[in-house]
This record gives sequence, structure tokens and C-alpha cells, in this order.
Amino acid sequence: MYDRCDASTRRSPTRFAFLIVALIGGLACGSSTRDTLEEGPPPIYSTTLPAGTTPSPAPPPLPTTPDTTTSVPSQPKVETVLVVGDSLARGLFPPVAAALAGPGTKVEWEWAIGVMWPDITPTWEHIFAATQPDLLIVQLGTWENFLLREGTVIDSTDPDWKSIYRREVADPWIAMAEASDSSVVWMAMPKASEPIRSTDNRELDAVWRDAIQDAAATHQANGTSPTITWQDDTNLLTGPDGEFLAIDESVDPPIRLFNIDGLHWCAGGAQRVTQPLLEHLLESFDLQMNPGWPNSGWDQDLEAYPDGECPNP
Repeated sequence: MYDRCDASTRRSPTRFAFLIVALIGGLACGSSTRDTLEEGPPPIYSTTLPAGTTPSPAPPPLPTTPDTTTSVPSQPKVETVLVVGDSLARGLFPPVAAALAGPGTKVEWEWAIGVMWPDITPTWEHIFAATQPDLLIVQLGTWENFLLREGTVIDSTDPDWKSIYRREVADPWIAMAEASDSSVVWMAMPKASEPIRSTDNRELDAVWRDAIQDAAATHQANGTSPTITWQDDTNLLTGPDGEFLAIDESVDPPIRLFNIDGLHWCAGGAQRVTQPLLEHLLESFDLQMNPGWPNSGWDQDLEAYPDGECPNP
């Protein structure tokens, strides 16, 4: 049901025992390799298209992208951006890189499937101590929820699991991040087609949101600027009643937001959440945006948006 380190297994069912062994054994590769590995959960649905169906082109860009390269010189200078997370976050990397990479600004990707996984701490220590990006954009949760449901580290059936997770996982991670020279934007997880995934994402997000906002309140009380901010634009990806929305048919032409697996981004969904993220970054940091990024070809990244899995709506 959940992510994997091997792109070839992401979309085929596998036995639980093999998944656990493969995951824990594969964490080291995710901690040191960028832009080469892929991991993600087996799909909720089959990714095989009906006979005669042909892949569709990526959806057209939304018309609301601000056409500006205005920066804020008084804000922190950003020369290195690192997008970090699981296979869902991998879908955010192409639009972020297309929008921000350029002379004086480097944008990179690195796998990190969670925070509480065994042996994952060295990955984060390396990011903060060695890689030392000026700006870190994080989105993760699928694997955290998987581990919570298994109860091998923290058991989500424990009535106090949220307070335990915050005390033992979220707060220490925030302390490590704040001890570094990196600024962090933590991206909320969107809803998924499977209700249980949406519930898991919402509950875990609530823990991280509260921890990050409490840290920000402490900074405000001390007269300092917060180094970690919470970014939640998932309302842009739901229907009128807040339901999961695979295809937005309220616009013309319709835009596919999510992969047919009901979990991963399609280019249309990735672009939709990247736009408000960019607005936040331009307001908060000294960096520039490439005004033509929506039409720069980033939506042809087949690792992020596999061929045939984002068919035309």
C-alpha cells in the first residue's frame, strides 16, 4: 500500500515482510544519492491503461502564475535550494527547479522517506551539517504513516501517539533544523483517493503544523524570525465539499491533478501547489523566479510523472 525505494516495484503489489526488509535496508541509498533513486508505495489501482489508450500531454499551465522576478533584498539570500521527501515530493521538484534554478541559485533533490524511520537520522544530519542548503522544502508522510500503523516505533493505536510522536520525533527534528543555517518550508500532504490515507495525512500534518507553529510563536516572543514555516495549500486540490479531486473539471480545459494511483502528483497538481509556494518564497527570501517556468518543459519529467499515468482528462 505504501512507497518503495525501487521504481520498478512502486506499482506492483509486494508482500509486507519483504517490503519492511527492503525499506530498512535501502534507507542508506536514499541518504546519499540524489536524482537517481525512486521510491513510493504500490498503487491503489492498476496503472495499466486500457488497450488503445495513449498517454496524453501534460496539462496546460494555470494562468495565474505571477510574471515577476521581484526579489526582497532585505530577506535572507538563497543560493541553494534542496527539495526533500518521498515519491510524492519528487513530483514537486520539477516545477520548483524550473521556477528557481538559474544564475546564482542551485536547486537539487534528495530522498528522505521520513523522520522516525530506523537509521534515517544520519540522512537529516548530513543534510543540515554537510549539504547545508539555504532553503529546504520538505514534503513527506506516507512512510511515516505506514510505520505508525505498524506500531514498530510509535503505535498509532495508542491514544497518546500524537504527543509521543511530537516529543520524540517532530520537536527533536525541529531543534536540529533550527540549529542549522537552513530555512525550512514544510509542505502539507494532500488528500488521497483512499480515505484512510487522507485521514492519516491529516492527523500527521496536524502534529507537524502545531509543532512548527509553536516554534514560530517562540521566535516571535523572542523577537526573532522563525526558520521553519508551514505551507498548506491543499484546499486548491479538493472539490467543493473538500473531497479528493483527481481531475478539476471546473476549469476549461479540465486539469488532471493526481496520478491514476490516487496518490502521486500529475503535473497539473504539482503546478497548482507550487504557485502559492513561490509567492511565499518571493515574499520571504532574496531570490528570483524564472517568469517563463510554466512552459519550460519541466512537466515532461517521466520519473516524476510516469508515461501513461497522467492521461488526459
